[in-house]
Amino acid sequence: MTAEQPKRVFISYSTKDGAEFAAGLRDDLEAHGFSIWQDIVALRGNADWWTQIEGALRSKALQHFVLVVTPGALASPVVRSEIRLARQEGKAVSPVRGPGIDDMVAMPRWLGNLYDLDIPERRTNLIRVLESPSDARRVPMMAPEPPEDFVDRPIEFGALKRQLLDAKGDAVAITAALRGAGGYGKTTLARALAHDPDIQDAYFDGVLWVELGEQGGGRVQGSLADLFATMTGEACAQTTLDGLRAALGEALGERRVLLVVDDVWQRHHLNPFLHGGRHTTRLVTTRFDAVLPATAARQAVDAMQDSEALALLGWGLPPDEAAGQAAALGGSAARLGEWAQLLKLANGFLRQRVGKGMALDRAVADLDRRLGARGLLALDAATDVGYEDRHASVAKVIDTSLELLDGDRRARFGELGVFPEDVDIPIGIVARLWAETGGLDEFDTDDLLVELSGLSLVLSLDLDRRTLRLHDTTRDFLRHRADPEELVVQNEALIHAIGDVRQLDGAPESEAEYVYRYLPQHLADAGDRGALDALLLDPGWLKAKLAATGSPPSLVADYVQYGRGRMQDLIGRTLSVTGGICERDPRQLLPQLMGRLMASGEPSVPVFVASAHKVIDRPSLLTARPSLTPAGAETARLEGHEDEIGALAV
Repeated sequence: MTAEQPKRVFISYSTKDGAEFAAGLRDDLEAHGFSIWQDIVALRGNADWWTQIEGALRSKALQHFVLVVTPGALASPVVRSEIRLARQEGKAVSPVRGPGIDDMVAMPRWLGNLYDLDIPERRTNLIRVLESPSDARRVPMMAPEPPEDFVDRPIEFGALKRQLLDAKGDAVAITAALRGAGGYGKTTLARALAHDPDIQDAYFDGVLWVELGEQGGGRVQGSLADLFATMTGEACAQTTLDGLRAALGEALGERRVLLVVDDVWQRHHLNPFLHGGRHTTRLVTTRFDAVLPATAARQAVDAMQDSEALALLGWGLPPDEAAGQAAALGGSAARLGEWAQLLKLANGFLRQRVGKGMALDRAVADLDRRLGARGLLALDAATDVGYEDRHASVAKVIDTSLELLDGDRRARFGELGVFPEDVDIPIGIVARLWAETGGLDEFDTDDLLVELSGLSLVLSLDLDRRTLRLHDTTRDFLRHRADPEELVVQNEALIHAIGDVRQLDGAPESEAEYVYRYLPQHLADAGDRGALDALLLDPGWLKAKLAATGSPPSLVADYVQYGRGRMQDLIGRTLSVTGGICERDPRQLLPQLMGRLMASGEPSVPVFVASAHKVIDRPSLLTARPSLTPAGAETARLEGHEDEIGALAV
């Protein structure tokens, strides 16, 4: 039996008004020798139809997506989902004018130029395009999905969406912001907006996502490099902040992109992401109005509406019981100030109680009794609540849930505050810590994390990817609750649990990458300056970290944040100069360091060079004399220009 020919061209259309045209187009293209995927002939009755469409569009053999443009296709959510998936998979999209399209000029911008097959030249052009491989880049979608308990907030959502789209539904290149206190749902709204079909259509060149946080300065350069690589498919040759900023601006170019910069605390952390890309829209989430440009469109995110708060507090509860207890749940929501984070925590408490067999009316009464005993004040719009009061309110609601855990499980939860903010934490790393501090095995760790997730004490838990994440306000609570000495002890326990970094070869990739990215931070938080200095002066560590992270900026960031003394300063500045070289060829890391440090005259250099000789990849070409330009004489290396440079501003 002859194997079925892989499908090269996908035809998308609306059955309402494009079926006959699509059938004729399929016959025409098959007569030219193309293998066609079209639902009417390709779908099998024994499998989910969308799964089959997804499989076809993700196929490596499929190169082209031909869209029959009709009024029905433009209005069809399924067709638009197909278009978005085709672009994300790097298929070349060719829209063809179908019946009912009289004014081609009035088409939305995201559709592109239509092929009018009544014009012989355009028909010939389409055939030529389909004969060639797709040259389309994958359209990035970096935004996380909204959480499963997402509650629509049409006032804030609608107001911001109207800012980001014009009257035709096309992108508007502005800087916009969701602003409000921590825990009110800014990030959740941004995630929902990024996944809105109209937004994805308008920003047809992709959605980018960056998380900064309170300590965001150390993430800026790495994030710029990651965004450049996402947009271009290539590593960035620049490693300095200015070089990366310029490179990203150039990569954004004329593209219609939505760039979300989440949880900004400092204006100078945001500024590098505002450069270039004249058609790029920036959406910022922040607690602080002062970090925003004066011209930014602002959307406040405060308390939820009564119905929204009720929906979030009642999420996952038995619908009939929740409807019968609407008044009581509404009273609890008001006591919690319609504050999204507090409502999620209270919802976790209620779901745990009901899951154990308690009637919902008793569970709500128990929640109110506990909150009343703690003196939780309502956080409504009439109440002037500052940061400390908000933090105290979070603490009281978290304490309500913690009462459902025994002492050991509360202690294990408390240790999660040791991890960095806005990071997907590998479950394996948590398991190492809890094995060290509480004797838990892998199954115990999973069970406890599932329980904490059920109580909404962790923001997200992904057992498939083996990661978890804490909400900022929950992490703040844990770190405020622990005294400084306790945090030192927790970091020491994690460092001991990680063990010898030279033994990470057999560890899962995500765990090894976490260790290489964040071990310096844990050593600093543990106050172990000696071990931190040993890492920063260890060529083997540098080589292994670059291999694990693939990110020269992450190496530079260690020296910016933790470097002490002349030798560490020299290494950090040398890495800044040679980052582009190492990005292209990681094997050059140690030869570049050795060759450039040799000319410095620093007494510690021979020891570093001797150590590097022991771990360098062989064969390697090394300089015998100090002939490479040392850091300082060469401040930065600008690469990528293909023509002469007429001016330079410093």
